Amino acid sequence: MDLSHFFGATPARPDVPDFWTLSEIILSMDAPMQEAKTPEATQAAWDKAMANAAIDSEALGYMAIQRAMRMTGVTTRGELVAKQDIVMMLASMYLEAVLVGIAFEKRRQS
Repeated sequence: MDLSHFFGATPARPDVPDFWTLSEIILSMDAPMQEAKTPEATQAAWDKAMANAAIDSEALGYMAIQRAMRMTGVTTRGELVAKQDIVMMLASMYLEAVLVGIAFEKRRQS
């Protein structure tokens, strides 16, 4: 199957094993979340991802929010309220990056 039929030409996309490993990891993480139709199913998918990563979700969540606040210059509650959408978006990216990194390293070791 030629992916360019679906997404168009992607000349800047790397065609190396690391890229395809990262792609597989992202797809494997996205699928359970997209398939979840209820808050309970979403929570179960999240809990499974955290268990697979073997990292404390509260510690990771706290760190992600703190890093997002730092990136956006948030230092007060008022600033957090004003920037909550971007803070949560950045925190989500941080969470995903950590989970992808853990999964990537596990694949390298196996």
